[in-house]
Amino acid sequence: MESNPDLVHSREFNLDYLRMRMEEDQFHYVIVNQLKIKIRLLISVALRPSTADVATVGIANTSGRPVDEIFDVYYDTTDHQGQRKEGVLFRVKVQLTKLPAQASSITVEQIIDCLEKFLNPSEAPEYWQPTVQGRVVTIEWDQKAKPTPLLLFNQSEEGDNVSFRSNIA
Repeated sequence: MESNPDLVHSREFNLDYLRMRMEEDQFHYVIVNQLKIKIRLLISVALRPSTADVATVGIANTSGRPVDEIFDVYYDTTDHQGQRKEGVLFRVKVQLTKLPAQASSITVEQIIDCLEKFLNPSEAPEYWQPTVQGRVVTIEWDQKAKPTPLLLFNQSEEGDNVSFRSNIA
């Protein structure tokens, strides 16, 4: 099936292939590890204040900083001649607003946790709702992206704050 160009370039085949391969421990580890590295590199930089934000000394920034990043997740394949080549497995688009109330490192870890649970639903609690910075996040496959699947990670609009129940009496 993998040598048929019509199937290789169809989004549905790619998503089914990804779901099947994510059940393999080694493949899952490689993909999740690659996601962690790219999010830490790209999103951490996007979350940092720019030099224009630093120019207003003495004024606290109470507005959020928009983050809109797209990156590719790669995998190695071997073609029918035995040569290794690297291909794009899927793309990830992260859109959110970084609020100043939370450290960037915590936001990055929350993004990683959400994506990891989404890609391996068996590890997520039964009624799991992804949240970043106390706000609901939607994670879904873009149904219009062809042939490379696009995973959308969007923070919901205003008013969708989540309050967490603590176990402290």
